[in-house]
Amino acid sequence: MVFSIPYPCTNTPFRQWELHESGEKGALKINHYFESGPAVCHWKMKRLIYHWDTPYGRYTLSEWTTMIAEAGFLIRRLHEPRPTPEQVQRNPHLEDSYCLPTFLIFELVKPR
Repeated sequence: MVFSIPYPCTNTPFRQWELHESGEKGALKINHYFESGPAVCHWKMKRLIYHWDTPYGRYTLSEWTTMIAEAGFLIRRLHEPRPTPEQVQRNPHLEDSYCLPTFLIFELVKPR
């Protein structure tokens, strides 16, 4: 089984870029990591023709691994997708994902 989630450590209830005087992004300020529960992913990028919302469960890494174990799965692999420098050059909106993980992909197996 494979599924992806917004990265719990960088997609927190409080998430704000600190801007330099030049307007460039500096550090990412995050807080409230341990606030779990229902959340909504807003798909409102300028490049999209239509915008939509996707509900999901926002959980800590510990909560995700507990749920996975309780469902009888083992984690085979975790993947943190990252665009290449060439992809960022062609699509500057991907720069955030080059610096920090945006999504986490779980690859799970059921033991025999």
